[in-house]
Amino acid sequence: MEKARIEWHGDHFIVAAEVASDDVTRWGAQKILKDARRFCPVGTMERAPKTMRKSWTGRSPGTLKNSIKIKKSKYSGYIISAGDYNAYYARFVELGTPGKTYQFGARKGEARIPVKAKPFMRQAKEANEMSIHIKFRNRIDKITK
Repeated sequence: MEKARIEWHGDHFIVAAEVASDDVTRWGAQKILKDARRFCPVGTMERAPKTMRKSWTGRSPGTLKNSIKIKKSKYSGYIISAGDYNAYYARFVELGTPGKTYQFGARKGEARIPVKAKPFMRQAKEANEMSIHIKFRNRIDKITK
């Protein structure tokens, strides 16, 4: 005597969850990108010291803000990055620099001036974590009802 049995394959739930996950991930990455640009410090055009040959420094206002980009990861999710050839100093702004002494060269023994961190990427991520989590949970709840 054969028992009654039901076979159920939740493939359509898995597909719907993957689509929802991709949508929420894209939405969250764009939101973080927008806030990173909003939180990014913007400098001013500075006159170079008279001892230098150039009359203006190489950086122009908004270079770091314009270097913040988003791209799709080859594995999953999105990568939001700051810095490029012209904004090589992005990591120094985000993380700061230590105030050590010079070890080599003409300035050996002199103290370096530490640069205080002004995090804008981490601040954008932390500001949006909860809203992305809530949106993802709501999308999954909607699929499973």
